[in-house]
Amino acid sequence: MARGDLHSFVRGLCRHLGDRGVGLPDAELLARWVASRDEAAFELLLHRHASLVLGVCRRLLNAPQDVEDAFQATFLLLLRKAAAVRKGESLGSWLYKVAYRVALRARGERVRSTASAEALETVCARPEEDLLWRDLRPVLDEEVRGLPEKYRVAFILCHLQGKTNQEAADALGCPLGTVLSRLAWARERLRNRLTRRGVAVSSAVLLTVLSQNACPAAVPPSLLQATFGTLTHPAAVGTAGAVSARAFLLAEGVRKAMFLTKLKVTTALAALACLLGLGTIAVTHRAEATPAPGYLGGAPADKDAEKATPPAKKRNWVLVPARQQGVVEMIGREPRAGEKVPADKLVTVGPVGKQKQYVRLVEGDSVRKGELLARIDDAVARNDIEIKVARVAASEADWRASGKTKDEAQKRYESLQEAGRRAPGSVSNEEIRGAKLTWERYTEDEKAKFQAINVAKQELQGAKVLFDMYEIRSPVDGVIVEILKKEGEAVRQLEGVFRVRIDSSKK
Repeated sequence: MARGDLHSFVRGLCRHLGDRGVGLPDAELLARWVASRDEAAFELLLHRHASLVLGVCRRLLNAPQDVEDAFQATFLLLLRKAAAVRKGESLGSWLYKVAYRVALRARGERVRSTASAEALETVCARPEEDLLWRDLRPVLDEEVRGLPEKYRVAFILCHLQGKTNQEAADALGCPLGTVLSRLAWARERLRNRLTRRGVAVSSAVLLTVLSQNACPAAVPPSLLQATFGTLTHPAAVGTAGAVSARAFLLAEGVRKAMFLTKLKVTTALAALACLLGLGTIAVTHRAEATPAPGYLGGAPADKDAEKATPPAKKRNWVLVPARQQGVVEMIGREPRAGEKVPADKLVTVGPVGKQKQYVRLVEGDSVRKGELLARIDDAVARNDIEIKVARVAASEADWRASGKTKDEAQKRYESLQEAGRRAPGSVSNEEIRGAKLTWERYTEDEKAKFQAINVAKQELQGAKVLFDMYEIRSPVDGVIVEILKKEGEAVRQLEGVFRVRIDSSKK
C-alpha cells in the first residue's frame, strides 16, 4: 500500500471508528514507533490522544495560536522522547503532564511578552464561562497533576478522555471495581485539595462540572494534519499549514527543563545515598567506641531527668474561618429549644418576608459544636438558588409538554396504521413511515428533556452547597475568646473570624 493510501486509511479508521474501534493498545503502538518508526502507529497515537492534549491547552491558554503551538509542541516531545516513556499503557498520563508543562511555558512567555498585570488576567479569564468553572479551570490541571500515578491515570481516562469505566479497566488491565474505587478516591482527594485552595464543591457538583466542561475537545482536522505532516517531515516547519517555529522552540525549552529536572533528581538521590552510607558508618563506629553502661565507670542514663522534661503545651483554642468571601451580615446563633432570650440580645436579618431572629454573640459566650456563629451576606447566592429553582421548574414543564407531544405523535402513528389495515391503500406507506419517524423523534426529545431536568437539579444542589458555605459554624464546644470581625466588615475566604477556646470537659 502506498504511503498516502496508508495514512488515508488510518485517518478514515480514526474518524469512523474512533478510539474504541482501534484495538491496538498504546504500549504496542508506542513500541512500533520506537522500534521501526512506524508512521501509521504514531498517527494512531496522535488521533487517540489529541483531544486530551488539546483540552489541557485550552484550559490553560486563551489565544488560539498559543493553543495550537502548545498542542504541536507536546507531540513533538513525544516524537523525540518516546523511548523515555516507561509504561506504554500510561501514555495518556505522560502526555497530560507534558501538555501541562508546555502550556504553562507558553502562558509565561505570553505574559512576559506583554509585560503587564492585565496580561495574566487576559490569559486566564473567560467572562462567558460559568462562575464555578471559572474558579475551577485555572487550578484543575495543577491539582490533577499532583494526584498519585495510579489514581491520576484512571481519572484522566474516564473524566478527561471520555472513556467508560469498563474501557478504562480494559486499558489498565484491572477489574472494574478497582477502577471505580480509584475514581472515587481521586475525586474525593481532588475535591479536598480544591477546597483548601478556596474552590469548595461537593463530589456531585464536581462530577457535573467535569462532565459539562472537561469533556474531550474536538480537534480540528487541519491541526491534526499539520501536526503529523511536520512531525514526520521536519523540513516543513514554518510553512503554511505546518507546525510553527514557536512550537519547536516551546518543545525544545520544555525538553531541556525535563532533562535538568531529571538530572537534579538523580543528583539528589546520589547525594542521599552517600549521606546514608556515611551516617551508617558513623553510627557503627560510635556504637563500637561507646562502652556499655557500668563499664569502666560509665554512668547509666538519667531516666528521672527525662521524666522531668515537661511536654510541649498544646494550643487550647481554634481559629474559625469564613468559607466564602463577602461582608459579615450578622454575628449570632440560632435560639436553642426552650431558650428565653431578652429582646435586646435578638438581631433580625434577612429579606422582607423571610426574616429570621438570632441571638447576638459577644466574647465570653459559650457555643456548641455545629452551632451557627455568623453569616456572610448571601444575597448573590440566594438569587442564584432562585434562578436554579426556576430552571428546574421550567425543565419539568418542558418535559411534560414534550411528553404530551410524543403521546399525540404516537396516537397519530397508531391511527394511520389502523386505517391502513382496515382500508388498504387509503394511507400510503410513506405517510405511515413519516408518522413513525415523527413519533420516534419526539420520544428522543422527551428523553433529552428528562436529562435536562437531572442536570438542572444537580446545578441546584451545587448552588445550595455554595449557599451553606456563607454560614460560619463552630467546629468545637467552647467559649468565644475573640471576635476578629465586626458586622459590616469585609472578610476574605478562609480568613479567621472567631477564636474559640475548646471546652476540655467535653472532649
